[in-house]
Amino acid sequence: MRYIMPIVEQLDRAARELATDHPINNRLALILIDNATELVLHWRCTMHARYAKEYLELGEEKLSPSQRQMALGPYLDGKLRVLHDLEEITEDERRFVTISHDYRSELYHIGLKHDNVIRAIAGRYYELACDLFLRLPPDYTRWSSTDQVTEVGQRYLDKVNGGKMFPLEVDKLAPALLAEKPEVEELQLALAQAADDSIDDLEEAFEFIVNDNPARIEAAELLQQIQFHNDFLVRAEKERIEGSKWDPVYQKRMRDLRNEMRKSWRSRYKRIPLDNWRCRAKAIAVEPTGLRTLSSYQALRNDMNYLETAIGDAAAELDAWIQLEIDRARGK
Repeated sequence: MRYIMPIVEQLDRAARELATDHPINNRLALILIDNATELVLHWRCTMHARYAKEYLELGEEKLSPSQRQMALGPYLDGKLRVLHDLEEITEDERRFVTISHDYRSELYHIGLKHDNVIRAIAGRYYELACDLFLRLPPDYTRWSSTDQVTEVGQRYLDKVNGGKMFPLEVDKLAPALLAEKPEVEELQLALAQAADDSIDDLEEAFEFIVNDNPARIEAAELLQQIQFHNDFLVRAEKERIEGSKWDPVYQKRMRDLRNEMRKSWRSRYKRIPLDNWRCRAKAIAVEPTGLRTLSSYQALRNDMNYLETAIGDAAAELDAWIQLEIDRARGK
C-alpha cells in the first residue's frame, strides 16, 4: 500500500491544483506530477533490479552491471535509460519526462519562470504519468495492518476497490485518476504560441537597439558587436577576471583579453534566423503528439538562447543608458 498511495495522493493533488488556473497552482501541479512519475519509475526499476539479481544467481544476465547500478541509483535519467533499454518506455516518453523534470527542477529552485507553458506541460505530463502508472505497476503491493489510509486514499479505494485495502486492483487507479484531470490547453498550441512570443520579443529588442543606439551603427555591424560583447563577458567570467573600472590591473587584463579575442573571434550569426525560427514554431503547432512537441520546442528554445541572451542584455544596457541620460537632462 505504501508503494501505491503516495502516487495516487500526489496525482490527485496535482489534478486539484490544475483545477485552479494560476501560476503557483500550475507550478505545484508540475512538481507533484514529476514526483509521482519518479515513484512509478523507481518502483519499476527496483523490481527489474531485484529480478536481475535473481537471474544472475542462476547464471543468466537480464541487466548489465551498469544497468543495474542505474536502476538502483538516485538519478532519474539512469532509470529512464534502463526502462527504455527494456522497451518499457519509448524514446519520446523518455525525452518528455527528462525535459519536464528539468522544468520541475528549475521551478523548484528558482520559481517564477515559464508561466506561459507550465500549465500545458503539466496537463500532458499528468496524462503520461497516469499511463505509466497503468503500464508499469510494481510486481506486488505490500500491505500491513498498520497501514494508514488518508482521506484521499480512501476516496480512491471506495471508487475502485469497494473501500477495501486488500486485494487492491491497481489497474483501476490510473483511469480513476485520469478522470480527475481538468481541461487544459493543448500542449502543441501553448508551446507554439510561447515560441512565437519569444521570437517577437527578440525581434523587438533588436529593433530597439538598432533604432536607438547613439552611434547609429547599422544592424549587421551591431549584431556582430553584440555577439562579441556577449562572448567577451562570458570569457572574462570563465577566466575569473574581476575588479572595477578604477582598478588598473583589472582594466589591463580586460584590455588584453579583448585584444586577444579579436585576433581569432568569429560571430555565430551573420543575421538573426527569424524566418527559420518562425517556421519551426508553426511546425510545433501541428505536431501529432504532445510528447514529441516538447522536444521540438525545447530544441528551438535552446537554439534561440544565445542570441536571446546577448540581445536581451544589450537592450537592457541601452535602456539603462537612455534612462540615465533622461535623468541627467532633468537634473536628477
